[in-house]
Amino acid sequence: MVDILEKGKGKINSATSNKFPLPAQLEEKLSETLEVDEMFLRKVRNLINKETQNNDYYSTNIPMMVVGTFIAVIGWTMLNAAGAGRHSLNSVDSRYAAELAYLNTFLSGSCSSLVCFVFKRHIVRGDHKKTPRYDVKSLCNGFLTGIAAVSAGCGNVYPWSAVVIGIIQAFVYMIMCLVFKKVKFDDPMENF
Repeated sequence: MVDILEKGKGKINSATSNKFPLPAQLEEKLSETLEVDEMFLRKVRNLINKETQNNDYYSTNIPMMVVGTFIAVIGWTMLNAAGAGRHSLNSVDSRYAAELAYLNTFLSGSCSSLVCFVFKRHIVRGDHKKTPRYDVKSLCNGFLTGIAAVSAGCGNVYPWSAVVIGIIQAFVYMIMCLVFKKVKFDDPMENF
């Protein structure tokens, strides 16, 4: 593509980049080029049309998202356990409260991520070619939303209620993803 622009009558300069969008500039330069066959021009124009019509952001860095989720989960569970442990692990009651907070945090996050992993594709209906069956983004964000939902009372709730909190939060997360998609809110990582 760069060779075509260099072989043409000129390069795209920065002065015209503010006036015209990139697809229009590429179309203009391609129309000025004489040495390109028609099949290549059709392919480039189709690519330009696909890029301008698709405004969904699915080019996220999934491995870094998983690593960031892992770091956030470890820190958050330790924070919840330390906050519910009444700052002294010498007594049995304090240790039990810290262990319960740790367990409830993981239970809520795990149930929320599992529900999001299984049901998000069916609730947030989009183009099924772009919405993969096993969405790692919904798995990570589901875990984080489950942990955030149970954080306030993680030392005071039973484990079964932490599971229920995680499941409810998963549906809240998926409904909010659907709402943000309908109003075209720009949130490619679905972190808001």
